Amino acid sequence: MQREKLQCKNLHEYMRSLSPAILDKLYNHPATCLAVFRELPPLARNYVMRLLFLDQPLPQAAVTFWVKKDNQRDHDDCMGIVTGLRLWHSQQLPGGLQGLVLNPIFKENLRIALLGGFHQHVSCPTRGNKTLDLVYTN
Repeated sequence: MQREKLQCKNLHEYMRSLSPAILDKLYNHPATCLAVFRELPPLARNYVMRLLFLDQPLPQAAVTFWVKKDNQRDHDDCMGIVTGLRLWHSQQLPGGLQGLVLNPIFKENLRIALLGGFHQHVSCPTRGNKTLDLVYTN
């Protein structure tokens, strides 16, 4: 049996070759989202962080003002990477303008990876009938 070699040079190139359904399955895991985020170029990481806590689409025109004209090529490269990895997509804003929103699955799981999930897994009555919480334990 002959094995085929993977022709991708890096993680982004490999992930861009995957179908949207597979990417969404991968983005269901916080560790995957964190790994993808860490492999992004610094400018692309900046874009993701700027959108991570927005609950509404950001006009695409606003994103173009985030970089100087001298760095337009870097901006275009980063836009291509983030779009190719399906980390964000376009959404129509009221008034017909195009806006950008992070992939909701990626957004939720990257937040968990960066901030921690803080899910209570053990029921432990302490203050009356309330369960043990982070504030109480610190």
